[in-house]
This record gives sequence, C-alpha cells and structure tokens, in this order.
Amino acid sequence: MSLFNLAIATPNLGTVATEYALCLAQTCLFMQKHVVPGYKQNGLIVLSKKSSILPKLRHDLVEDAIAAKCTHLLFIDSDQSFPADIVHRLAQHKKQVVGCNIAVKTLPSNPTARNFDPTHSGGHAVYSNGKSGLERVWRVGCGVLLLDLSIFEKLPKPWFDTAWNAELNDFTGEDWYFCELLDKAGIPIYVDHAASKLIGHVGQFVFEHQHINQPQSQLRVIRQGER
Repeated sequence: MSLFNLAIATPNLGTVATEYALCLAQTCLFMQKHVVPGYKQNGLIVLSKKSSILPKLRHDLVEDAIAAKCTHLLFIDSDQSFPADIVHRLAQHKKQVVGCNIAVKTLPSNPTARNFDPTHSGGHAVYSNGKSGLERVWRVGCGVLLLDLSIFEKLPKPWFDTAWNAELNDFTGEDWYFCELLDKAGIPIYVDHAASKLIGHVGQFVFEHQHINQPQSQLRVIRQGER
C-alpha cells in the first residue's frame, strides 16, 4: 500500500494527562516528518470522544476512523505517555493487531498482557522486562494498540463490551472482550516488548515496567515531572 492513513483515537472519560498531551503533539510532528516504513505517504487524523461508557467510545472511534477511510487506527488512552515514534515502532511489524504491554496502576504493578492458561481463566502474566521484539499473546489492553482496520470486516458487533466472568467473580473489560473476538476470528495479537518499556501509565506517578514484580519497599517512586 502507498498510503498509511492513520487515526489516533483516544477515548475521553473526562480528563487527559499532561504527559499524554505532550506525547501526542510530538507524535503528530514525527508523523509529519517521517513516513512509516513500507509506505510512500502518511495520512493522520486525531479522534477523541467523551462519554462515561468506554465500550461505546471505542466502538464509535472505530466507526469514525472507517468512515474517514483510514487504513489503521491507534488506540492511545489519555493516561499514557509514549515515544514520538510509537506509530513507526508498531507499524514496522506489518501485523493486523500489535500493541504495548503496559504496567497497570497498582504497586507492585503487573503487565496487561496475558497468555492462555487452561487452569485459570485470567491467563498468566506476560513480562516485557529482559525481552525485545514481538511476542504473540492471548490478551492485552487497548491502552496503546495499533489495528489494521480491515479486521473489522471479519468481526461481529458489538466489537467492545463488558462481560461477567463467573470463575473470576468479576467483570472483564471491553479490551478482553475485543481480544476474545479476535481469537475467535483467528486474528493473532502481538506485543512489542521494546516499545512496551517506553510506555508510561500516568496515575499518582508514572507507572513503568520497573515497577512490575518488585517488592514495594524497593520501588523508587517516579513522580510526574521527574522523567
């Protein structure tokens, strides 16, 4: 293909982090100056919708990107920090679904990516520390996730929803619901471990992979503005 026509799509639940806004501006500038590898030209639109219903936000953002004739959509949540070349890092793999394994906002933290575990419906954690390159995974969050929009021709609606998991005695989020649809359609999901370690999850401070699987007493708190 000659045109990489991207929609950067952010569900907005009310606020955006300063780190996100700065990173988004830098990414847009990078896209203007550097063509995505394997393409002759970039196209870019930035989409955001505001609501309290996250599955609807993600669904509507995909619909808007398809209506705008985009070829790809990059979900980036409003509480993420990311490098200016995040699009190029993910797009170079030429995968239909590739994203980042993000540290969740708890201490000690955990990664969002999971691999299938027949003994536990929540799967088992996939760690990015000490790894690089791609790894196929069973589940991952949509916080930073690049999608080839052609996949939605193969997926039934709703594309995003919440569902009750009796084994976990809890709801599963719209991202896991989406991953389940991908799984049923035979569409593999990948995470880029090198890119994952450049992602921050902005809460009381910026959660990163150094906060995963470490005793809380040994954590060095990185507050906003220190990075």
